[in-house]
Amino acid sequence: MARKKKKAAEEGAEPAEGGKGGKKKGNLLPAVVVAIGLVLGGKMMGGGGGAAPAASAAVTTTTLAPGPVVKIDPITLNMSDGRFLRVGLGFQLSADAPVGHAAKPDTTDAAGTYARALDIVIGVLGGKNYAELVSPEGREASKKALVEKLKHAYEGEIEDVYFTEFVLQ
Repeated sequence: MARKKKKAAEEGAEPAEGGKGGKKKGNLLPAVVVAIGLVLGGKMMGGGGGAAPAASAAVTTTTLAPGPVVKIDPITLNMSDGRFLRVGLGFQLSADAPVGHAAKPDTTDAAGTYARALDIVIGVLGGKNYAELVSPEGREASKKALVEKLKHAYEGEIEDVYFTEFVLQ
């Protein structure tokens, strides 16, 4: 037994409790766990599927470099069912929007440049009721209709709309 310990010490390995060789298999299990975690993590993050990149491409704006975001002070609307909606908006302008509209990026619209946009917002969201807007799907559908009307009214200027505040009562 003394010879086995001496031989193990010369080879640099500690003898196991049973007297049989050193711990050579101990590093394999953590390596396998890490490898499996990386593979599964990559698939969950969208690296393993072919449909994820196509879906993200459909959400992009129309220009390569979008312009500034103009924030509009929140307004309170009377909805069709007698309830209230307080909504704040941000308009994503295109990079080639007229300078007069993009002169105040990331600020409120003090000059009233987007009064027509607010009228459109009141028309679209004011005609809705609580049940239509309380679900995420209903908000998204209303936002989509709002974006379409604003893109038509401000052709080439407004690319997207962000809800900066959305309170139903």
